[in-house]
This record gives sequence, structure tokens and C-alpha cells, in this order.
Amino acid sequence: MPKFRITMSQKSDGQKVEKIMEGRELQTVITVAKMIFEEFEDIEVEEIQSIYDRQIISSVLPTGREVELQSFSFHLTYENMIEGEPDREGNQQILDFLKRKFEKDEVPTYIHQPSEHVINNELPLFYGIAYWKCYKKMEPEKWSSELRVIWFMESVDQINFRELIGTSLLGVDWEKYSVRYDPRDL
Repeated sequence: MPKFRITMSQKSDGQKVEKIMEGRELQTVITVAKMIFEEFEDIEVEEIQSIYDRQIISSVLPTGREVELQSFSFHLTYENMIEGEPDREGNQQILDFLKRKFEKDEVPTYIHQPSEHVINNELPLFYGIAYWKCYKKMEPEKWSSELRVIWFMESVDQINFRELIGTSLLGVDWEKYSVRYDPRDL
């Protein structure tokens, strides 16, 4: 439940007092605070973000659906290459490995597929793995959904972290690739 900080002044000496109150919405807390603390004046109420609220990285999809990041990692594309230069065969092995890596996992994985030209030559230097969840109800099933996204990046220099993560969702059809589940089953 959201928490609210109530700041007010005592009518007698003007001394500031702070109280913390839980409530569902701001307007209700303001109304209740004025009734409970009638001996105070200049009552101000503000919502306090919880640790959960502060750690959320979210993105809004073109459909309006809001998804939240659960985890993220990025890797060197050629981190296991011992010698030689990238070629089509080696690049295809990397893509096949990424497809197989999460096969047994119940979370579906969407891979931003590089173009044939890129596969034939050299993949971008990095790939990212982002695990996204949507806790908003999906119609008509009213279930939540989740999707793991793998995408390639040429550089991670001087990129805003939130922008970097957000690029994982570009062009992804969430409704098509995500898996739906009933949160009551958890």
C-alpha cells in the first residue's frame, strides 16, 4: 500500500511535525489527515516512493501496454571466439546457441534477428538479454505476461542505461511472443 508523508504545523507554536500514513490514494489521505490532525494547520501530503517503486525500469509499448524490466545482462558477441575472424558459419552458431540457451525455460524468448548481410559478415560487438514482465491484466484472459528479448548492439559507449534497455523492445509484437499466465497460480 502506498505511504504518504504528512507535514504540518502546530497551531500553538508553529512547530513543524511529520507523520507517515498508509493509504490507497492521495485525496483520501488528505481528507483523513485533516480530520485526524485537526489541531494542526498547513497540512501538506506527499506520496513516498517505496524501494520497489524506485527500482522499477519500465517501458510503454506502442500498444500502450506498460512492461517492467526484471533483469538485464549484456555480453560480448564473440566472447568465446578463440581465434580467427567472424564468418557466416560462426555467426550462425552464435545465433543457434542463443536460440537453444533458454529452450527449457518457460519464458518465451524473442531474438531480434540480424539481417542476412550482417550474418554473412560480422555481428554487432554486443548482445543484450532483457527479461520483461507485464503485471497489467491482459484482455480478455486477464492474465499477466512475460517475454525475454535478445538484441544486438554495436556499442554501449555513452548510452543512457534506460535508453539501452528500451531498445530491446523496438519492433517486438508483445501480444504475439509473450506468454500469458494467471498470477493466482504463483
